[in-house]
Amino acid sequence: MTGLDFSKDAALSQLLHHERIGIDFDGTLVDYGEASALLREFILAYHERKDFYIVTFRTGQYMIDQIWEILENEKPVLTHSHFCGVLHPEESVYLNWARDQRARMRRELSGPPTEAELTWRDFKGKACDKVGITVMIDDMEEDVRAGCARRGIKFVNTYLLGKSVGGVSA
Repeated sequence: MTGLDFSKDAALSQLLHHERIGIDFDGTLVDYGEASALLREFILAYHERKDFYIVTFRTGQYMIDQIWEILENEKPVLTHSHFCGVLHPEESVYLNWARDQRARMRRELSGPPTEAELTWRDFKGKACDKVGITVMIDDMEEDVRAGCARRGIKFVNTYLLGKSVGGVSA
């Protein structure tokens, strides 16, 4: 154990009650400063008692392989052994979503979400449900929360990392 009291962190205290945890990569496990480091400490402390999965919107083998390279350069260091797996969408899911996003940016597409956009937003909840994950921590609430909620998976916003349970910065 690291000696840190995770029960006082607004995000990590919620993860303590779950055995199978989904963790977003970009903007959560990495690229969120001290809060990402705190999450990695939590994984180090609990990886032998809890099942951790990286659940990411990254696609393609190169992008998945990059995850491990990035984690090797972060402190504390995490490896494959700390996770049960990496869940990611098929590349076609990404390509269809990206096509519609480009069309929206060019103002060629407006209105309600397309089938591709809905599939994209539903991916993480569906992937979590498939392997029995009961809680997902992610920074992209708009693209993740609803898909998790439809399946009874608790959503925890990355922005709670490093905040005390009372909501004040730790």
